[in-house]
Amino acid sequence: MLDPGDGAVLALRHPARRGAGYLLDESSEPWHTREHRWGSGLVISNAGAARFAAVTGGQELAPGLELHAERAFGERWTERYALRNTGPEPLTVTSWGICTPWRDLYASAADALARAVHTHV
Repeated sequence: MLDPGDGAVLALRHPARRGAGYLLDESSEPWHTREHRWGSGLVISNAGAARFAAVTGGQELAPGLELHAERAFGERWTERYALRNTGPEPLTVTSWGICTPWRDLYASAADALARAVHTHV
């Protein structure tokens, strides 16, 4: 399930486990915010630091540093994230993180078995 406004992945569905959301849900886990949706993230480089939203296409993160993201659905779900140096000077990326907010919560054994990605009982 995608957000119609920005295309962010909000939920995953599987026909064998219809009640499982697999991902954290902003409506039931209010501490999980849109800044941490699937595909959002951060980069730290010698050109600067930035957070990015879960969008596809290209966006400049710092002077001379662009992020390009692609996402395709079908028989297979594929994603590609690429950083590109668009400036004349070399860049050093020291940190790069991409959010994958799996629902790894355990309110109860029953809830975890029904709704979590994996379970500790």
